[in-house]
Amino acid sequence: MKKKKDDKKVLRKQIKYKPVPIRELLTEMKNIVELMIDLSYSAVFFQNKDIAEEVLKLEEIMHNLTFLVEMNTMLAVRDASDAQSFEPMIRIAYMTDKMSDAAADIAGIIIRNLGLHPSLQRIIQVSKEPLTRVEVSKKSIFVNKTIGESKIRTKTGVDIIAIRRGKENRWIYDPDEDTIIKAGDILIARGPLGGNQMLTILCGDGKISRVEKEGIEQIHDNLNGFDEKQLELLKKTEHLLSEMKNKAETMVGLGFSALLLNNYELAEDVLDMEQEVDQLYKNFEETILETAKFIEQPKDLAGMLRLGVSSENISDAAAQIAEIVLHRLPIHPVFKMAIDEADETIARIQVEPDSYMANKRFKDLNLQIETGMRILAIKRNYDWIYNPKKECKILPGDILIGVGPEEGRKTFIDMASKHK
Repeated sequence: MKKKKDDKKVLRKQIKYKPVPIRELLTEMKNIVELMIDLSYSAVFFQNKDIAEEVLKLEEIMHNLTFLVEMNTMLAVRDASDAQSFEPMIRIAYMTDKMSDAAADIAGIIIRNLGLHPSLQRIIQVSKEPLTRVEVSKKSIFVNKTIGESKIRTKTGVDIIAIRRGKENRWIYDPDEDTIIKAGDILIARGPLGGNQMLTILCGDGKISRVEKEGIEQIHDNLNGFDEKQLELLKKTEHLLSEMKNKAETMVGLGFSALLLNNYELAEDVLDMEQEVDQLYKNFEETILETAKFIEQPKDLAGMLRLGVSSENISDAAAQIAEIVLHRLPIHPVFKMAIDEADETIARIQVEPDSYMANKRFKDLNLQIETGMRILAIKRNYDWIYNPKKECKILPGDILIGVGPEEGRKTFIDMASKHK
């Protein structure tokens, strides 16, 4: 065991400095930490150690990127004025690393076998779509085909959200229909349990094990042995945890977008959500303590407490990044230039009841083709939907936050407020 630890230290010492544009580094860190958060929760909810191990691989990449940000920043400092203006960059690197550590702590619940009450786990499983990790074999029908040609969504009902490729562990985030699948690729996908199982078959040799079949049937077991109040507490715990997860993920995405696009309104949204997460965490702790009264082994809730603490840490770190924008902290001209050169703009619009968008799904609107804008998030009453899927329906009163080229902004606004 000691030798492994020593090897790991040597590996970290081998990280070498290389000049990389700061905006490129921050975008990469944003992509990685968002994926880590998504994977870590799914690993716990569905007791998937393979997914948890992927989180730890990503944590190592994040440490390397943090090192590069710090090195590029320190080498650029010439005097006290430079130091002051580069301080936010160090803060961003530190807070992003803090988020990745929190995600790794969540994955550690599975790796270290911390407590997760089986009844609570079952409630979570039947109410959510799991992530799965699948390796593409040389025999797979998908090899050397694009995602579009493979018709993975049609055949399985799952979406590929990321791909890990090659010995160098290169990640492809949000792959599109033109992304080619190669033998040896590790696909990270989300979908119904049956769809995930079908993806495994199509990526491999076509065989299915009895263990997988039994696992799917077991998830739908009835929750016997609990009275109505106890079951209600378990469901409340699951609901609060889901709310914290969703808000923490949204805060990360919006916090980075507020920074990279220098948008004050997005930063304000992040700070508002931090207060909501604080209240959710307080309610979560109270509900966990109440639940512990009727559970035979209260230690089975230890993992849930770790989830709550880590969710809180993620949201706090995202808020600290947003505060850089809100407090108008001095930013070095080099980074400011990178922001000013960005060819994207933010559009924040409310959907009118009789507008062209109202009550339509994203896949029916072709927003990116018609306007070039992509929807970053939807604010619906007091809830947030981050990176909404194609099947998501837009409702009257929704506030859409779109990111895209300036020339598509007016068309996007018109589609939300007028008939076409």
